[in-house]
Amino acid sequence: MHSKNLASCNAMISGFLKNGLVLMALDVFRNMAVSSKEPPNSSTLVSVLSACSDLSALKMGKQVHCYLIKCEVNTGVMIHISLIEVYSKCGYMEFTHRIFKAMEGRNLVTWNTMISGLLLNGQLDSVVKLFSQLRSEGFRPDMVTWNLMISGFSHSGKESEALNFFKRMQLERVRHMSTNILTSLLQACSNLPFLRHGKEIHCYIIRTRANSEDEFLLTALIHMYMSCGCSILARRIFNRIGRQSGQPGMWNAMISGYGRNGENNQALELFRMMQEQRADLLHYISTLFYCSHTGHVDKGCEIFKMMKETHGVKLTPEAFGCMVDLLGRAGRLVEAWELIESMHEQWSSPFYSLLGACRSYSNAELAEKVAKKLSKLEPRNPTPLVTLANVYAAKGRWNEVEKLRKMVSDLVMDKIPGFSWIETIDVS
Repeated sequence: MHSKNLASCNAMISGFLKNGLVLMALDVFRNMAVSSKEPPNSSTLVSVLSACSDLSALKMGKQVHCYLIKCEVNTGVMIHISLIEVYSKCGYMEFTHRIFKAMEGRNLVTWNTMISGLLLNGQLDSVVKLFSQLRSEGFRPDMVTWNLMISGFSHSGKESEALNFFKRMQLERVRHMSTNILTSLLQACSNLPFLRHGKEIHCYIIRTRANSEDEFLLTALIHMYMSCGCSILARRIFNRIGRQSGQPGMWNAMISGYGRNGENNQALELFRMMQEQRADLLHYISTLFYCSHTGHVDKGCEIFKMMKETHGVKLTPEAFGCMVDLLGRAGRLVEAWELIESMHEQWSSPFYSLLGACRSYSNAELAEKVAKKLSKLEPRNPTPLVTLANVYAAKGRWNEVEKLRKMVSDLVMDKIPGFSWIETIDVS
């Protein structure tokens, strides 16, 4: 790209971000800020701040903030929101509060972003105060606000507070609650356990027909009744919907619920029914996906073993990828690596799942092994190197980061002729 105007640079940044090449996007911004005839505009800066947020790159976020002040860029609402996201994601709440308080023309999105940042940093008392302040300044909570309050308090172990917000929603006659809100409420009832409130939510779902056929919502209902010891009511829901649909989440909620309640005969009976009805690869992969996203690691391991030994199902890249993702989310990275080494073919998708887990847990040693494997499988793809650079950055290993940036730049240069990279950036 010989002619680098503002539009083309913004397109480059957007393209890199969409493909997960965050460091490359930041390098383009650095190049623009230093040498471009057309300086970055608000669209550029919102994208760059989004990249800083994704990387939790506090130092780079501060540099962009200083650039805004120094160049007297017109900071609209979206830039303020992006700054709040960066500082809250990095745990730098002092600056987050300053920006929010100094901001003019706050809208509901701004309030929701601030509430989300406070929840992310566990500042629940401040969340309650901000929620009250929001109302006192004439704003009315929308579905995003209610979802943040209910799911945030529920996931923070404050189930009673989450249910109190549900009551407030009802008093304000909020008619259509999202599936996310309802599943969070049912999870709160499961954790307490609190049967009466769980039944109230079930009645609300029936009365309003609120996503009454949604798999995750019905699974949450089954889980709630099982957690409260009401296996008969859970079975009624399952017999009405889950048994015919064969949805893995519902089957697993029933089987594990019976097990927790000591009803082992019913659990075994249902497990045999599941095997007879849905003993196919798609079902097993769906079940592994469900276990991965609900934290049922041991159950997932049992199912994967059953796929190999009991039914002789041919294991595909998707099956290995789901299992690696399951172990990776649980932090069992060594087991995930051993599983990958046992694959009869070298598929790339399981390696990517493990590399993502290495980044989440900042395991640089294993990330190096995985990235090396991927570089052999896909030598023209810079993504493994970018992810490894992110792991090194989290560890403060900047010499390795710079080496990898050079390697990534060389790969990208081959794909985008004529584009020069002038300087690299510090995203610590």
